[in-house]
Amino acid sequence: MNLERPADWRRQGLINFEHEQRIVESEGGAYGDPSGLRIREALAYLGTLLLVGGGLVLAFDVLDLGELLFTGDEGNDWGAFLVALAVALGVGAIAYLFGRDDPVSERAVGYIAALAIGTFAVAAGLFVATIADFGDSAILILGLVTLVAALPTWVWQPSAPTHIALHVSLWIVIVGLITVVDSDALPGLLSLEDVTVFSAVLFIILGIGWLALTHVGYMVPTATGLVLGTLATWTGTEILVADTSGWLILQLALGGGLIVHAITHGRSVVMFLGALIAAEGTARLIGELFDDITTGAIVALVLGAGALLMAIASRDRGSWNLVTALTVPPSGEDSAPLPPPLPGEEPPIASEDE
Repeated sequence: MNLERPADWRRQGLINFEHEQRIVESEGGAYGDPSGLRIREALAYLGTLLLVGGGLVLAFDVLDLGELLFTGDEGNDWGAFLVALAVALGVGAIAYLFGRDDPVSERAVGYIAALAIGTFAVAAGLFVATIADFGDSAILILGLVTLVAALPTWVWQPSAPTHIALHVSLWIVIVGLITVVDSDALPGLLSLEDVTVFSAVLFIILGIGWLALTHVGYMVPTATGLVLGTLATWTGTEILVADTSGWLILQLALGGGLIVHAITHGRSVVMFLGALIAAEGTARLIGELFDDITTGAIVALVLGAGALLMAIASRDRGSWNLVTALTVPPSGEDSAPLPPPLPGEEPPIASEDE
């Protein structure tokens, strides 16, 4: 078959990157080693998360926004808003500068762009909550402003993360409309109390078991199994770390292990979650090492910026370029199954000369 065809199917959304690679390899083609790209992707996630975390810490704590929200005291609300907005714009610039020269970079940009939208939503929330007095319309205004940012971002880089950001912004608009019509209809927030270490151990056993069964192919779809196992294990480590900071090493090991697994097997969602867990663990560790929250936030910003610079500088050197097939499948062997056509398109048919 024409080995360029799977790339067209991927661009049409019929298959993902891993499916494309497996089809090509089953037809005798090959790609270069993509591990360098995956390391770059992991650095991008870890750096962006540290940058966002450090910036928001500056916005909430260094600029006294915490006192403003929780005690009613006057705080530097304009400063907090400007810092959060600067972080959002910075992450958006990173998404733009990162480039989309290869499939791995494309999906990394999707996650980074979604983070930029989330940070922008925080900045918008600070504005409507602390600076402008919109009353019952505050949530609606927040949703509309976030939607204005999410929609063009999704059009520019359509991906699962940007699609989710767009969907969440629409939910905020709906909640805002409900609040405007009836402010008493907004449900209260749920909270978990008295969570024990025994519960944490159960969560970790569940998560590790789920991850192991998914790894051996028992739990399908694979991506869903990996995400569920990761979230369960992460919940367990969160409970343990909240109980005793010494368990922080377990959380860092979990994040690092997930990143290594994702680099080896090419699972972006696992890589992002691993980077999120590792970034949170790193932030906790920085907090343990530095009593001054300003210093801790600056350290996080420096580490995040360093990781991002390494990711942006390490451009692809052609590792995703298709290598000409060295072997041809024996005649009579079935080729890889063709994916279903898009609505309104003719089904793809492999010709004899492919």
